[in-house]
Amino acid sequence: MLIVLLVASIGCNASKENDIHKASVEDNEKPSRKPTADEMLRAAGNGYISPAGVSKECLGRLVFDVGEPPEWPTSIGKDATYIFSSKFSEDMYDVGDKISIDNVDIAVIGPITSEPLERIRSGTPWAEIEWHNEYIVGQTEYLKRLRGNRGQSASTQREIRESEESLVQRKLVLKETKASYEDVAFSIPDSEGFWRTTQSRKDWPRYSVYRAYLKRGDFVFVFESAVELTKEVTKENHKQRLVDLLNNFRPRKANEIPTDLGVCIPHGFIADKGELITDIKQSMRWPDAPGVLYSLRTANSTPQNNKAAFITAIGTAMAAKTKSVDGVKPILTHQIGPRLTKIGGLPASQGGFAMRIDERGKKPFEVYNVFTGYSGWWGVAVLPYISVEMSTRTMDQVSELKSNPPPFKQSMGRLEMLLRSTHIRPTNPLMPDFAAIQQQPR
Repeated sequence: MLIVLLVASIGCNASKENDIHKASVEDNEKPSRKPTADEMLRAAGNGYISPAGVSKECLGRLVFDVGEPPEWPTSIGKDATYIFSSKFSEDMYDVGDKISIDNVDIAVIGPITSEPLERIRSGTPWAEIEWHNEYIVGQTEYLKRLRGNRGQSASTQREIRESEESLVQRKLVLKETKASYEDVAFSIPDSEGFWRTTQSRKDWPRYSVYRAYLKRGDFVFVFESAVELTKEVTKENHKQRLVDLLNNFRPRKANEIPTDLGVCIPHGFIADKGELITDIKQSMRWPDAPGVLYSLRTANSTPQNNKAAFITAIGTAMAAKTKSVDGVKPILTHQIGPRLTKIGGLPASQGGFAMRIDERGKKPFEVYNVFTGYSGWWGVAVLPYISVEMSTRTMDQVSELKSNPPPFKQSMGRLEMLLRSTHIRPTNPLMPDFAAIQQQPR
């Protein structure tokens, strides 16, 4: 069965609908004013307290209730070609899931077995060198057998010449691969890494690229930083900046909520002074509904994403365009907004839909997509861009799924829990923006 759902995502801004968005910005323009203390304090959740016994999780500088522990997208898929694109599996993921902190891309892979460890290294200079060496050894043995044949035919002699040429070429490629990178010791336990440069054309800038692999418990955390080399930005100070970030990283247990300043990632935490620039989008799902993804994005608000929330909510609400295929006609069961709501204590825009799929001989089920977003305040770390999007995958779309999504109302209850509880994680010391408020005379 093929069901066509045309979902339009358009950038947006809820500034006209809510007082906290009065600082509407045009691209490359600063907000017209700073937020008031009361507007900033809304980010703390207006005194929200999680119900007793409810588990929590954190992402970026946010914390939220999750009830039962969720699953994060920590699979590598078939190989490491898109290692920084978070996935639950090769076919189960949400487009755009990625972790970027201080312009460092981060991948969280696990739980680790010998097979994923091999795949994590695929595409690296180490894997290329190993592959070239294996080829050279095998080709050398093959040539030895060919040369040992008595009464060699013309075709055998031709094969020997071709194999010799191939061997020479492969040894040359191996030499070039070895010269294209450097192994790097980061002086951090259970770590390895490399450095290389990239330059698309001779007249284009050269980039310094460092990649580090940290093995922590059942997970491997991969960090990659790329910067343009200039007189001020050298290979050495580039490395030191990454090392500083790595030294502030530590693994984090499921549902462990740090109290110090820093940024949460799945199964990890990076301590800071409240100043690191972040752009993180990660999806969660729960074992009782593996085909329902809750994708949370949190990022420092910028002129580019400051226009995002309201129009995206409108686009999602109005996106339920369907057509009948093979006699199956999706039926709209819920139209969500567009409307104003809240993420924690912050004003937000929401839009979405749910549709029932009735197909002869199969149990009816619903598919749905609900977007909720707050555009944030440019230059204010405690008022970041925040969005939570609930979307579904079906057995027709992802073969590994054993069931279709549960009823919309059931999943909507989980979404409402997330929205109600999401707020800036309390820290000691306070986030600089909150500390400045506390120091103001009353």
